[in-house]
Amino acid sequence: MVGEPRPVIGVLDSGQVRCLHPIDSFDSLRWSGDIHARVWPIVREMHFELLRRFPGVYRSPPAPRSLTLHDDSRGLIPYELEAW
Repeated sequence: MVGEPRPVIGVLDSGQVRCLHPIDSFDSLRWSGDIHARVWPIVREMHFELLRRFPGVYRSPPAPRSLTLHDDSRGLIPYELEAW
């Protein structure tokens, strides 16, 4: 909301990262393979860099059980996650 502090994902304590929390998707139940296929190439490097720099602190949200992807000829088909 306007005029209120913006939510953060990290907290510094005496110059050290104390915790990192993932920001949930706006509507995680509607996350699809189509969305993941478009977003993952953009965030992949940052995701793995956060895992490398903050092991045990940075956490990914739980991976969805299954995702589907729209295929023009076959309709909705299963989408296999490259990584999460």
